[in-house]
Amino acid sequence: MPTVFILAGGLATRMHPLTSNYPKILLEVNGRPFIYHQLKLLAQNLNKNECECKRVVLLLGFKGELVESYIKDNQLDSLFSLNISYVYDGPQLLGTGGAVKRALEAQDDTFIVLYGDSYLDYNYDLILNEFTPASASASASASALALMTVYKNNNSFDSSNVLFKNGKIILYDKKNKVPEMEHIDWGFNLFRRLAFDEFPMKSKKFDLSDVFQHSLRMGRLQGYEVNKRFYEIGSHSGLEELNNLLAKGS
Repeated sequence: MPTVFILAGGLATRMHPLTSNYPKILLEVNGRPFIYHQLKLLAQNLNKNECECKRVVLLLGFKGELVESYIKDNQLDSLFSLNISYVYDGPQLLGTGGAVKRALEAQDDTFIVLYGDSYLDYNYDLILNEFTPASASASASASALALMTVYKNNNSFDSSNVLFKNGKIILYDKKNKVPEMEHIDWGFNLFRRLAFDEFPMKSKKFDLSDVFQHSLRMGRLQGYEVNKRFYEIGSHSGLEELNNLLAKGS
């Protein structure tokens, strides 16, 4: 099963004052820190038929030691059958892409990247089964470098930033958007290590969006459309909405 990286190193300035001295991933949602719900969801929705311990790497920054302490004190690794490790950003901000690149040592060729503020309830195995980084009919140079999940958002929850037609991503841009864009990147991301080779660690910081755009320019970005909306705690309204959702479920 691919390693899962969870990006949780940002300063979360949009969530001040709640995150002034506290990492966003520990914000309380329905009586528990968000990371509890995210790890529980991951354990439930990934490789449902396998008993192996799933490897999760938390990419931490601001007040990351509080996240590590909470997980260890509450034995969430045992509770959810997860093999959890931690990588810290260090003194220099690397961006979402740089944080992943820094943690890539000794990882499998294919890996998953999630955002530490996203709640994505979906059968992840369906997505994994569609990713085709290599096949008997495709050469290594023609296989997919990355897979982006997309959702037909129509600007409902955030600005749409993906032009997706006939099962293919035609255009992806978070800054320069066009009216034809109806989809948004959903947040469950699959990559091959090769996708990051164009971004050396000594260069300026970079984001996952840069990696996606590079893969798209190469004609090697795969798209997968999900039919369930995302939830998030990156905004005060999003936090309240997810809290209400989980309160109803419990």
